[in-house]
Amino acid sequence: MRITDTWLRTVKSRPGKKWDVDVTGRTGLIVRIYPSGSKVFRMRYMRHGARRWFRIGRYGNDGLSLVDIHKLHIQAQSDLENGLDPVEQHAKRRKKVARNGNGPTLRSLLAEWVWHYARKERKRPTEVLKLFKTNVIDAWGDKPLSAVTRREAVLLLDKIKVRAPVVANRVNALASQVFTFCVARELIAVNPFLGIPPPGGTESAKQRWLDADEICTFWRALDKTENRITRRMALGLRLILLTGQRPGEVGGAPIAEFDLPQKVWTISAARIKTEPKGSTNDHVVPLSPTAIEIVTELTRLADGRPFLLPSSRSKKQRGRPIHEKTFSHVLSDLVTTETAKKNAESTLFGLPPFTPHDLRRTVSTHLARLGIPRKPVIDKVLNHADSSMGGVYDRYQYLKEKREALERWDTELKAIRSKQQSKE
Repeated sequence: MRITDTWLRTVKSRPGKKWDVDVTGRTGLIVRIYPSGSKVFRMRYMRHGARRWFRIGRYGNDGLSLVDIHKLHIQAQSDLENGLDPVEQHAKRRKKVARNGNGPTLRSLLAEWVWHYARKERKRPTEVLKLFKTNVIDAWGDKPLSAVTRREAVLLLDKIKVRAPVVANRVNALASQVFTFCVARELIAVNPFLGIPPPGGTESAKQRWLDADEICTFWRALDKTENRITRRMALGLRLILLTGQRPGEVGGAPIAEFDLPQKVWTISAARIKTEPKGSTNDHVVPLSPTAIEIVTELTRLADGRPFLLPSSRSKKQRGRPIHEKTFSHVLSDLVTTETAKKNAESTLFGLPPFTPHDLRRTVSTHLARLGIPRKPVIDKVLNHADSSMGGVYDRYQYLKEKREALERWDTELKAIRSKQQSKE
C-alpha cells in the first residue's frame, strides 16, 4: 500500500490486534498499527542468511515525520548495499550525534542512570528500566535531553493518565528521579518533571478485607473445579491468608527457605520489598499447623523443582518461580459481571472483588480483632517497614509473639470454617 500522511492520520486501529502494512515502493519497509493507534515503522532485511529487523521509529507528533522515516530507510538501504548492518550503523551514528551534535540522548541517559545508580540501589532494576523505556522512550524516541521540555513532560503524563492513572504517577516519580540524576551530573540544567503533581491524583489506601463469611466462601471456592483454579494456586492463595505475607514473597519462595522441623519460613532480605538492596535483615515467619500442611503438599507438587510454586514452564527452565503477579491474574480472570442486573456488578466467587493483597489486609484486620497488639506484633508479622529510631535499634525478631499470633489466627480460621459447615 502507498502510505501517506493522510492515510496514517485516518487509518483505524483494530481492537486487541496489531497489524502490518507493507509500504509500496520501499523495499522491506512496513508500518505496524497497534491497538492503541500508534504507528511504528520497521524494515526487514536479510543478513548472513537470517532475517533481521531495523526499528526505524514511531510516527506522529511525538515521534518521526514521514519524511524522516523515508530518509532513515534510504540510509539503511545504502548501508545494506555497502555490506553493512543497518542496525549497527544506526547505533553508531546515534552515538556520534550524542557526542558531537545535540548532546546526550534519552537512551544514553538511561544507560548511565542504570549503570551508576539503578543496578546498585534498586532491588529490581529491570522493572524500572522497562517502565521508563515503555512509557518515555517509546513515546518520545531517542531525542536529545536538551530538547525535552516541561510542556512535553506534562502532555506525556496526561496521555498515560487516560489509560492508567496509577502508572502515570509511577512514571512521573521515576522520570523525576532519572532527570534529577541527570541534573546532578550536569547533563542538563533543569529537571522537566520537577514539581509536577501526581497526574493520576492522590492515591487513596485500599480498604477491602474479608469478613468471616467471605473467608469461608473464598476458602471453599478454591476447591470447586468449576472455578478453574489449579491445586497449586489454591494452596498458594491459602498460604497468603494463613501467613499474611506479600503475594510476591509467597509466589517466589524457594523451598530452601522453609525449615519444617523448626516450623519456620525465613524470607531472604533480598526478596523483601521494603528492605534496601544489600540488607541482611531476613524475615522469619512462624508456620502454623495448617501452613505446614500446605507447604508440605506444595513441596510434593513441585516435583523436585527448587521453588514452592514453580512456573508452568519450569520443567524446561527449572530455576523459575511463578511471576509475582500470577496470583492477581488468577483472581482477576475469575471476576464476573452480572449483566442481567439493572446495575451491573462485578463479583468474585459471588463476593465483591478482592486482590491477593487484600488477603494480607484481612489477616491484619482479624489479628487486631483477636486482640493482638498492632505495634509491634502485627507489624512484625506483616514485616512492615519501621524507619523510626526505635525500629532502627530494635533487632529483636519477636518470634515467640509472632508464632502465638499466627497460631491463634490458624485456630480462628478453622473455627470460621467449621461454623459455616454447621450452619449448612
